[in-house]
Amino acid sequence: MSGSEKSTLAFALEKELHARNIASYVLDGDNIRHGLNRDLGFSSDER
Repeated sequence: MSGSEKSTLAFALEKELHARNIASYVLDGDNIRHGLNRDLGFSSDER
């Protein structure tokens, strides 16, 4: 479902939660790939 605005919605929700002093963090695919799984690529086997 690439390009379906999932991250846009998640970041909008995070912004609203922050405005209400509720801690949150968006774990989208890019965050995961650049952090926890930085050594993995995008191929089916690596995912």
